[in-house]
Amino acid sequence: MKFSLSGRCVLPQKAGQGLLKQNAAFLELAHDVGFDGVDLRWEQMNPSLPDASVKEVRQRCRETGLEVASLNAKGLDKETFQPLLALAHELDCRRIRVHGEIPSIQQAADWALPAGIQLAEQMHTGGAYESATLAKKTLAEVGRDNFGVIAEPANLRMAGDDFTAENLGLIRNKIFWCHIQSLIVVPLDAAEGRSMLRNGSEVGFTRVPIRENTGCDFRAFFDALKAVGFNGYINCLEPTPAADDWGMFFMDTLAFLRDVAGRGSD
Repeated sequence: MKFSLSGRCVLPQKAGQGLLKQNAAFLELAHDVGFDGVDLRWEQMNPSLPDASVKEVRQRCRETGLEVASLNAKGLDKETFQPLLALAHELDCRRIRVHGEIPSIQQAADWALPAGIQLAEQMHTGGAYESATLAKKTLAEVGRDNFGVIAEPANLRMAGDDFTAENLGLIRNKIFWCHIQSLIVVPLDAAEGRSMLRNGSEVGFTRVPIRENTGCDFRAFFDALKAVGFNGYINCLEPTPAADDWGMFFMDTLAFLRDVAGRGSD
């Protein structure tokens, strides 16, 4: 497995948090910490940016060995999405996160196919990919080989889905990459946030440091991934609080993920 650092981590989630505005600084951070790639959010990299910005990212990646592991689509209409495909080609990126209705996803996947680009939507509470069982059904309706899902254990945990090879095996070969964030389920009156499930119920959640998360069995999640043959990117999108040393924060997060994934420090 490989590990990428998401731009979400350096985009402000609430007032008072920092924003690492320069892509060069973000790439330097990811490289210095030891990530294999980066996930660039729309705010960081999109077709409206000047050519110089794209060239800088491409050059920095070549110099450091980093990969642009994934980009994020803002829309799936032709005017928005096709320029993003061209941008992905320039950055040697082969994965784009998307969200949309089935006909729009089918069209986007058809546009992306000649370029060898995979599209995926995150498995999220309340969505059409909330559980492995539902994701299998929706993926069959989409019917595109280059469209899959992004597994994310916190949302699967909130939806009550199992971290087992039998369950994830339902979508074997359709998990294109994974997202990681550290949430625990808590009573609604003590929750930092709430998510609505497809059955109409609400679940409360609170963000906790990943090493203190006793409510989400990350090791079981990674064991299940390996059992179904997954060997792709694990994308760290855990937002950090305002911190004096982001390097140490992400270095510790990466060390934890490597440990539970069984990769060690290689």
